Amino acid sequence: MAVRKRFIDFRAIGVVNFLEYFSSGLLSSVSPYIYSGFELHSLTGPASVIASLISALAKFPSAKLMDLWGRPQAFGVGVGFLTLGLVFMATCKNVKTYFAAEVFY
Repeated sequence: MAVRKRFIDFRAIGVVNFLEYFSSGLLSSVSPYIYSGFELHSLTGPASVIASLISALAKFPSAKLMDLWGRPQAFGVGVGFLTLGLVFMATCKNVKTYFAAEVFY
């Protein structure tokens, strides 16, 4: 039974990994289309840098929350933020909304 459970676990890890790389590749190829209609599209570069800084600073508090809540719950919150960021990107009309989407994603 342990071998079957391990196989299922590795399969789930593979599916999550595939979906993460798929969404990342899709987003990188669609991003120019997302912000091509913005007047201030030159601000998307600094927005990406600031979003990367915010995500780097959020790693320590999120690790503490993982210890307090548990890993499955923290994973669910992370998937929720990722989904929220993608929805923001799909519906953004200006650079401010795109910046918020970058932070959530």
